[in-house]
Formats: sequence, structure tokens, C-alpha cells
Amino acid sequence: MGLLFSRSCRYEKCLRRILANAKPNYRPQASDTSIEADIYLFARLRQLSLKQRVEMFATFL
Repeated sequence: MGLLFSRSCRYEKCLRRILANAKPNYRPQASDTSIEADIYLFARLRQLSLKQRVEMFATFL
């Protein structure tokens, strides 16, 4: 699986653009998580296939 942001994408620029589109009152899913971490983790989840997501969450049950 490739990286979410390749070095050629200029991670900082991509992250700033994504954060600019975040809702002003957005709160991270967990109190110890930053908005940047939430954005990164949700983007990674979207990259997974359905099978990979099911396998990942089946371990929590």
C-alpha cells in the first residue's frame, strides 16, 4: 500500500489544504488525538478495501 501523501505531493501543502476545508468547530474523535491525526487516519481507512476493513475491525469484537 502506498503512502497517503507521497513526498512529491508536498505533505505540508496537502495537509494545509485539507485543514482549511475542515469545519471550524470540528472536534477530533478522541481527546488525545489532533485534527491532523484524524484526517490522516480517516484517509488511510478510505484507502483500505472492504475486506481489509472487515478484517481489521473483526479483531475488536
